[in-house]
Amino acid sequence: MKAVYVVRINNYFPELCEITIPLIKNYAKKIGAEFVEITERKFPDFPPTYEKLQIYELGKNNDWNILSDADNLIHPNAVDLTAYLKPDHVGYFSGFDANNMFEMDKYFERDGRNLGMATGWVMSSNLTHDLWTPLEFGWEEARKRTKREFIIDEYCLSRNLAKFGLKFTGLNFSKAIWDQFPHLGVEEEPDRKAIVEKAKNIVKEWKI
Repeated sequence: MKAVYVVRINNYFPELCEITIPLIKNYAKKIGAEFVEITERKFPDFPPTYEKLQIYELGKNNDWNILSDADNLIHPNAVDLTAYLKPDHVGYFSGFDANNMFEMDKYFERDGRNLGMATGWVMSSNLTHDLWTPLEFGWEEARKRTKREFIIDEYCLSRNLAKFGLKFTGLNFSKAIWDQFPHLGVEEEPDRKAIVEKAKNIVKEWKI
């Protein structure tokens, strides 16, 4: 079984989601996956982005779990990435040097790869499900370990990648694949109207 998850707490950015969510749902259907929209808080002490860790329970019996941010567009002809990702690898599109954003603890230091995961798109199999393990400490401790509080999800998944020694691969195997999964990057663009226009223009170019 496969599942595609999107976190939408407090009816996140409805003008944009009118465009993105149908495309993400379509992708889930195309690859034979359940579409799951996470709208309820299970970790109210943490920022909403941490609700991505609900996948630990929601997806524990799945063969594949895929997390997509709500500001992703997916081309209708996009490939099924589960056909390319080895089950013993975690897959994600973008990364960064972990020590630029996070406090390095013993797991990061022992792992030595200095891997930070951008969590706009993340894939795991039943072999790598430890990736979604929630933190063993609360928000007051967690907030000290990342330079930006809203990327606590990226801290947690990056730490788990190190903690469990999980193998990983980038998913941008080619520019053609990269272009099928554009991430609009709402956090980097404060002009909401501009983001919506960008999404509309991309979809228009796709002629769908």
